[in-house]
Amino acid sequence: MSVYLITGVQGVGKSTVCCVLHNTLPAARIHDYADFMLEATKISDKDLLSSIPASGRQSIYEHANDLLRRMLGVTPDVILEAHLSVEIGEDSFLSFSPKDHAEVQVAGIVVVEANPRSVWGRRSTDTARRRRHSSPASINAQQQINRVLARFISEELAIPMLRVNNTRADKCASRITQWLGRVGLSKAGK
Repeated sequence: MSVYLITGVQGVGKSTVCCVLHNTLPAARIHDYADFMLEATKISDKDLLSSIPASGRQSIYEHANDLLRRMLGVTPDVILEAHLSVEIGEDSFLSFSPKDHAEVQVAGIVVVEANPRSVWGRRSTDTARRRRHSSPASINAQQQINRVLARFISEELAIPMLRVNNTRADKCASRITQWLGRVGLSKAGK
């Protein structure tokens, strides 16, 4: 079993990229960590997860991680869409800690990034979602936090990391697919 983490800020296009990856690598199982959070909290809308106060998050993460570990016991290759950090108010918090990465045996991390103004534009115009409308400067700061966290986890666990700029989901997914092939994802879908 191999777990590859796809991470990035809200609105960077992780879900869209993961949809393209699903078509490219149909044997790999793609999951959104938010689904485990939803099950742990019984909240019905993933955009409302950011409203959980910082004081109550740790026990929810622990429950969500237990659910994730149970699922991983029966699934071969997993691509997990998740946030390394979440923005609450003016602060960012770890969402999926280095300890959690080690426990679920993350084999690689992909950090999806985009121009902060583009992300801000997506957040502002996406009326179907209740995303934070942070400033481009705040989005840039969170992307930098994610980059540092990913580098730390990559070095701590001795796993590969890829930073990819998402200007178009198909090109981003193609680059990720090539990287996954080089770092060891089974030949699912080929």
